[in-house]
Amino acid sequence: MTSTSNPLIIIIKIMFRAAVKTVLNTHQYANTRPVASSTFSATLLPNLQVRWATKMSGGKSKNGRDSNPKYLGLKVSSGEEVVPGNILVRQRGTKVHPGQGVGIGRDHTLYAQRNGYVHFERANVPARSGRILKQRLFAHVTQYRPLPPINDIR
Repeated sequence: MTSTSNPLIIIIKIMFRAAVKTVLNTHQYANTRPVASSTFSATLLPNLQVRWATKMSGGKSKNGRDSNPKYLGLKVSSGEEVVPGNILVRQRGTKVHPGQGVGIGRDHTLYAQRNGYVHFERANVPARSGRILKQRLFAHVTQYRPLPPINDIR
């Protein structure tokens, strides 16, 4: 008696063929790559194929982040009247240095310490070595309104 005449093996083969027909009918041969992971599947299922993705699924963007604006810069211009506590300049670092009647905050914000008018001026200041002069921008709050530069008078 051979293994093919065993009724149990014949029933298993019939059920296996029915399952393979169902799989092949549902896929309609639309798949692109054959399954050949083992000799069993390659010999018994030569027409079964697997479909692979041709495009990557979403969610791989490296962009899409942004920080909130910091609203830095001059808040008042030269000649404007201010009261104590008014913010003159918001900045990172000391691009504008505090002068007379101006205080500096923890984040280098310049603010008025007394009533008056804002005045900006450039001045040469000795560097740390004491020999070289650096030009720096200072903000002052004075009691008098600053005169416009001579070029602006008409």
